[in-house]
Amino acid sequence: MSLIALKNLSKIYQNDGVETIALNNVSLMIEQGEFVAIMGPSGSGKSTLMHIMGFLDRPSEGQYIFGGQSSEGLDDESLAHLRNEKVGFIFQAFNFRTFAFHCKYAETATRVIDNFCSYQEIAF
Repeated sequence: MSLIALKNLSKIYQNDGVETIALNNVSLMIEQGEFVAIMGPSGSGKSTLMHIMGFLDRPSEGQYIFGGQSSEGLDDESLAHLRNEKVGFIFQAFNFRTFAFHCKYAETATRVIDNFCSYQEIAF
């Protein structure tokens, strides 16, 4: 059994009577422990696919099976639980750099506070 199975997945957006096909009949199987990179040119549906795989969006057609369970019919609370407990993303480098900067900033601030508290007695 695959960890992730996408079967004939499609995503069609409707805007003012115009249909935009973001995904068209995508099938994919990912086994537990397998590393996968989703690559393609701009506008090829990578983000749409990742949103569906991360339970942030639903397919227009097809089936998404995660851990042996179909996502079809799951309510928002169940999808939120899956996002919280089972799915994670590694964002593109520009997002990671910002996150890394804030982590370093927090680490530095913590060190400054620790040093201050260890050298001076603070009265409240």
